[in-house]
This record gives sequence, C-alpha cells and structure tokens, in this order.
Amino acid sequence: MDKDLYILLIYKRLKNEISDKERVDLDAWIQADPEHEAIAQNLENEWHLSGNYEPNIHLDLEEEFSFLEDRINTYESTKESIEPEVKTISLPNKNKNKSRMAWAASIALFIVAGFWIYNSSMPKENWTQYATSSGEKKKIELIDGTIIWLNENSSLQYPDKFLGNERNVKLDGEAFFDVMRKTSQPFSIESPSMKTTVLGTSFNLKDYDTEEIASVAVVSGKVKFEELKNEASHIILSKSEKGSFLKSSNMLVKQKQNNINSNSWQTGELNFKNTPFTQAVQEIENHFDIEINSDESLNDCKFNSVLKNPKIENILNNISEVYGTQVKKQGDIYVLEGGSCK
Repeated sequence: MDKDLYILLIYKRLKNEISDKERVDLDAWIQADPEHEAIAQNLENEWHLSGNYEPNIHLDLEEEFSFLEDRINTYESTKESIEPEVKTISLPNKNKNKSRMAWAASIALFIVAGFWIYNSSMPKENWTQYATSSGEKKKIELIDGTIIWLNENSSLQYPDKFLGNERNVKLDGEAFFDVMRKTSQPFSIESPSMKTTVLGTSFNLKDYDTEEIASVAVVSGKVKFEELKNEASHIILSKSEKGSFLKSSNMLVKQKQNNINSNSWQTGELNFKNTPFTQAVQEIENHFDIEINSDESLNDCKFNSVLKNPKIENILNNISEVYGTQVKKQGDIYVLEGGSCK
C-alpha cells in the first residue's frame, strides 16, 4: 500500500469510518517510521484546525484546487477594497494563519480522497485462468482476436479486456500463439522465467516452471524473448528462428529453426522432407512423449512422410516397411531392431 492510501486511512480514522483491519495496518505503518508518525500528526492537527472539514469529493482536482485558491484570493482582495465607513472586524494573525491552515488541510484531504475515488472508479481487468490436464488441449480466443492453443498440463491467465499500453497474459507450460497485430498495444506473455513480447506474429512458447529449459520457436513475424527478472538479457527472433533459455546457467541461445514440427501438438501434423532419421525419431518422440531406440545402421537414412493426426503404431509400422526394421516394445520404450537405408 502506498503513502497516499495510508493518508486516506488517516482521514477515515478521523471520521470514525475505519475498519479494524485498516486500523491495524495504519498503526503498523505509523510505527514503522518517524516520518510516517509526523505525517499522521500533522494531518490530525490540520483536521482539528479546519473544524473537521469534510471535503466535497470531485474528480477534477485541478479545477477544485483552483476554485479554492480563487476563493482565498477573492476574500483577501475584497478585504482591501472595502469602503472605510463599513465596519469590519480584523482577525488576529494567529486566527488568519489557522484559517489558511484549515484551507490547506481541507485541500490536502480533498486531493487524497479524490485520488482514491478516481482510482476506485477506473475500469479493472477481470482475469480468467484455464488449466489443461494430461492429454487435454484447448483453443482460446481473446477479446482482441488473438488465438491461443494451450497444450496439455499448461495454464493460461488472461483478462476480459486489455487496458493500458500493453496486452499481457501469463503462461505456465506450452502454447501456440497467433497474435492479432496491434502496433499501439504490444502483446506480451509472462511465463515462469521469461517475458515474450510481440506486435503481431505466430510462435510456439514453452516454459514449464518444473522444466530446465524455456524456448520459443517463431513461425512468422518477430519476437522479443527476455529473461523475466533481467530485461538486459534478451534476444530478438525472426521467422524460422528459435530461442532457448537455460535456467540453471541464465544462458540465452539463438539458432535457426529447421524443425517444422515444433508445434505439431497444435497442428496435429508431422511433416518430414529429407529429414535425417535421428532427427525424425526425436520429433516423433516429442510429439507422442515417448522414447524410441533404433540401430545405428539407420542414422544416415533420410525420412520422407506427411502424417496427419497420426498414431504411433501406424508410424512405426511405416518405418518398419520402408527400412526393414523389427518393432518391439520393452516396457514404455519402443525398440527398432535392424534395418538399412533403401
């Protein structure tokens, strides 16, 4: 809570409208610093001098302050221009000072109360959180037209409207973003270790709080990929580039992205064109979250195939036919024995 809100609590206490919790918070704040105690004492003194003046709440603070100043100045000038034959009673300087202090106290209290009312009346973002379970994927469309595909075991927090200079959401896990372009309001994603900022583009972002590596693979446009707690540590990524962040060593790595299947979990398609066999196996493993062991005799082979909504058994049977391998399953591991390039 900032100083202005504590001043408001002092005002509420003077009016006997403060709650027990607010009173405890206020007392703790006053006792924490002699300066806070002096602020509270001065406001209380001015409150009593002003005759317990209760400010009239108004949102145009500058206009009201100007109005009060004009009233004071008018009062002073009127006193000087009064005709001699009119009897007036001059106030002692002490009372005059008290009067000015009362006006100052009233203005100060008025400004603080107006500030609080203004902030309270500002529109607020209402946030929604969606979390996927194992094997579940979710397509989410935001108010600005941005579309997000949320992968399994991931959570996304997003507002019902975007206020301010930035469109911000929060991700823990993996998601593919197709961001609606809006140059006046950049789109940013806060994940456990990174902040990713774009204007309008599509990319795959993966940053699980429980995993060692955070990564983003750009399909179109440009992306700023920066460490969440260190803005100076960042890289700019363009189409077909991938950025990886190694959390244990705080290292950012930028590389060309040759893996067109980085978001296969979202498209449901695996596409291989003269792909080295070992790379193809790794991408199949990532897509199905499984482990495959193969003979070294297949390492120099090239794999060509376009697979839509594939099943792992069908893929392995296809590999067996093309390369002459035998497919076995040992526990949770698939084993490809024998075979050669043809």
